Amino acid sequence: MTLAKLSARNTKIFLRDRTSVFFSFLSMLIILMLYVLFLGEVNVSSIKAQVGDVPGIRWLIDSWIMAGILVVNSVTVTLGVLGGMVSDREEKRLSGFLVAPVGRLTLTAGHLLSALFVGVLMNLVTFALSQVYILLSGGQLLPVLSMLKVLGLIVANVFSGSALVLFLISFVRSNGAFGALSTMIGTLIGFLTGIYMPIGILPEAIQTITKLIPATHGAVMMRRIFMEQPMAQVFKGAPASVVTAFEKEMGCVIPAGGGNLSDGVMLLVLILSGCLFLGLATWRFSKKGRE
Repeated sequence: MTLAKLSARNTKIFLRDRTSVFFSFLSMLIILMLYVLFLGEVNVSSIKAQVGDVPGIRWLIDSWIMAGILVVNSVTVTLGVLGGMVSDREEKRLSGFLVAPVGRLTLTAGHLLSALFVGVLMNLVTFALSQVYILLSGGQLLPVLSMLKVLGLIVANVFSGSALVLFLISFVRSNGAFGALSTMIGTLIGFLTGIYMPIGILPEAIQTITKLIPATHGAVMMRRIFMEQPMAQVFKGAPASVVTAFEKEMGCVIPAGGGNLSDGVMLLVLILSGCLFLGLATWRFSKKGRE
């Protein structure tokens, strides 16, 4: 079986399992529910207290939440797809594949490619829906150049998220353990990327931890693209100190060394972390092949 066929097989299995697809989007649905019921109005009221009831505040907050959702999906959707590796292992399908002239690393690569494909595809759909929602809520579509930047970031985030999840799954041997891992990641990802609570209001120790999470860097870059236009409108004429405080509180920057990390550095963190975790996962699975 070729790598392409393995990837297609894993993709079909995931997409046909409606339960797996639903739970892959569960974190996103929870975020949207909290946003509609609670978080949205809290953030809108907070900004009004700083700059007054100016036009564009809802557009700004909608952009902030949608940017975060794209990053959350980069982790949770790929986690759902790669869960097929655990099922194959527990249900002994892996042994059947290994009888054929297919190496363990080829099987792993097949699962990873399917995770990358599904992760990018689902995020593209989510991105399109986010633009429709923002437009219907009174905002504006992103400029074409900004859209292209978002597409590039989607690929980088999905790659980084897939590699991290692949490494974590290398330690999982049963569906029960995978379920526990999924619950933990689904719960933590919203906090660590500053969606449930803005990063700036978290304790300093937690803020330091978030800087070590690759998804946080992806979320910051995504927010900067999504929020550029509405921020220019909402904070027009506002003191620079107000804008700086807002960016820090809402997780639009990552402070470091007396300044903020540049987009280039954050993108490098995403790519290098993905390569690192991919290398570690490959080593883990190759080691299992010799056991």
